[in-house]
Amino acid sequence: MKQIAFVFVLLCLAASPARSKDRVTTFHDGSLQVELPDGWRESKQNQAGSDSVGGWESSDRKTSFYVLEMRVVNQAADARAALDQTIENFDRDENWLVQSIGDKRDITINGLPAVYVAVELELRAGERKVPFKFHFAMVGAARSFYLLQGSLMKPVWQVREDELIRMFKSFRVLKED
Repeated sequence: MKQIAFVFVLLCLAASPARSKDRVTTFHDGSLQVELPDGWRESKQNQAGSDSVGGWESSDRKTSFYVLEMRVVNQAADARAALDQTIENFDRDENWLVQSIGDKRDITINGLPAVYVAVELELRAGERKVPFKFHFAMVGAARSFYLLQGSLMKPVWQVREDELIRMFKSFRVLKED
């Protein structure tokens, strides 16, 4: 019986994602932090004119992770409404076509309330349509909402999706202005 339990523990350890290679990255003037998987680097995508405060991409450039800051204008602001607005903005953009929206779930990320949803989209590139899966989490902090936006080109590689989920879970607000 002890041998079976030992083998089970070994299998569980082998199946769990290795985090030892994830590196802590502090950004946005030292106020935010995320753990990046091995091989991820700062994104080369131009995010000028957006609310992006940090962005990274996988080594194959088919998966990306961005953090956008949205200032809370009043105490009645709602993370769920802000997330709905984000999805509506994609739907209004002529380059994107929303295919399906998953169920929104209330979650907690390192002690902060958040709303999470997965969305299937198509990017229109001329005549070509490129399918994507996006993960969104709108995280509520004292003075801002932080949109965590992870995108994966289809077909989705499970290892990349697991990396995105780890990045979402590692997100921290260290300080606010």
